[in-house]
Amino acid sequence: MGTWFLLAELGVVPAQEGAVHIMQETGAGVLPVEISFKDGRPQRVTMTQIPAVFRPAKLNKKELASALGVAATDFDSELEPEFVSTGVSNLMVPFKSRAALGRIEMNMSELRRLQAKTLPWRTVSR
Repeated sequence: MGTWFLLAELGVVPAQEGAVHIMQETGAGVLPVEISFKDGRPQRVTMTQIPAVFRPAKLNKKELASALGVAATDFDSELEPEFVSTGVSNLMVPFKSRAALGRIEMNMSELRRLQAKTLPWRTVSR
């Protein structure tokens, strides 16, 4: 959506009062995008997706912390990691602070391995 906003700001998407409707092919299928303009400038970009599905991640927190390059104590103690999908699954990991986010040094192969063991679904087909 940020890219569509920039393209509209740069004039690649022609400005018009009201809204421009575009169909974008994504990993979750072809999704409608709407860019709203006011006074020739983009104001808002929205993409309609299927309703979000939330599933517990059930990950070992020490292994997850290792894959993310942080300490398990950096995770929020009241919230659990979960997979969220609107067509493509994403892992949401709650942290205690923004400072903890700055310490992330992901080991992508380890994170993929860990997710593959627990991922409750693949891309949802439309």
